[in-house]
Amino acid sequence: MKEPAFYCQRAKIVKAIRYDKTNLEAVLAFTGKHPNWSNWFKSFEDYKRHVNADGGRFKIFGPGSVEQIAVLGDYIIKDNTGLIYVLNPTTFQLLYAVI
Repeated sequence: MKEPAFYCQRAKIVKAIRYDKTNLEAVLAFTGKHPNWSNWFKSFEDYKRHVNADGGRFKIFGPGSVEQIAVLGDYIIKDNTGLIYVLNPTTFQLLYAVI
């Protein structure tokens, strides 16, 4: 029987943006719009009002319509396969460093 071994996570380079009060448009451009976005909102200003009324929560719809929610301060990450996910600042800073 083999003894347990130590493993380290392989290096993984991702692209990320931190969501704050000033960059909603950049975050939307980074994640892309839901296919029905134009049916739901008449303009970016209409969308911005919606997000503000919802407490600043930014909803991300991924493959299979899996919904994730980013709150102010969260990092939105896109890996090399195009997968988008959300991490809180503490977890992000433990896992990633700027290169």
